[in-house]
Amino acid sequence: MEFPQEEEEEEEEEEEEEEEEEEEEEEAKRMDEYE
Repeated sequence: MEFPQEEEEEEEEEEEEEEEEEEEEEEAKRMDEYE
């Protein structure tokens, strides 16, 4: 019965990781522009 919940949580975590990666890429672009 708990498995569906766990699957949903995993999907949310994956989405959060993707967002973090995008933020890191944006920060790297800003650093390049600053230099």
